[in-house]
Amino acid sequence: MLMGNAAEPESSQTYDVSTPTPTAIANLFNRYFTSVFNTDHDNLEERSSPPSSPPSTSGQSDLQLSIEEVARTLLALDTTKATGPDRIPSRLLKETAWQIAPSLTQIFN
Repeated sequence: MLMGNAAEPESSQTYDVSTPTPTAIANLFNRYFTSVFNTDHDNLEERSSPPSSPPSTSGQSDLQLSIEEVARTLLALDTTKATGPDRIPSRLLKETAWQIAPSLTQIFN
């Protein structure tokens, strides 16, 4: 099991953009999502729609993930695989795992 922030990098280098702080990483994600998701409906047919969420069941509400579990899962991503419908490269998720794991953990829990 990974302990605390021992594996957290001091900075991240992704696509020739150095992101030395969590704020810079957040801004990088913001720029990415702004460029991918916009209100321009001209090319709506070209975009793939995200999969719909399955209905929740009572058993799913008991699931609690830790930051370490989320980070470990992100670090295990295969960077040779294609992106999902969100078009976020697995390399970006993997390289910023410790910075984004706390936020993703809150979303999942």
